[in-house]
Amino acid sequence: MTNEMRISIRNLEEAIEFSGPTGEGNHRLVYHLLCMLQEAGWNWRKQYSIVLYDEESEPEYDPLYANYLDNLACGLDAGKWPSDYKDEEE
Repeated sequence: MTNEMRISIRNLEEAIEFSGPTGEGNHRLVYHLLCMLQEAGWNWRKQYSIVLYDEESEPEYDPLYANYLDNLACGLDAGKWPSDYKDEEE
């Protein structure tokens, strides 16, 4: 089964307006994330991948960071990144 987000287009448009530059919420990060979600929804035929990275690590290239994200995805106690993981490397 594909992981999928279902979002009401009306609710998304309202949230974009609220968080936008002239909106009551005026939150730049939230606004741009919502705009990216909207664009992904418009391009519904394409597949998207969301990669969470920290400034030094990406899961595709850092197995310890990949393990950290896997633990979070499984609902396990993942500890703190990177302090609880980088010590294992040494």
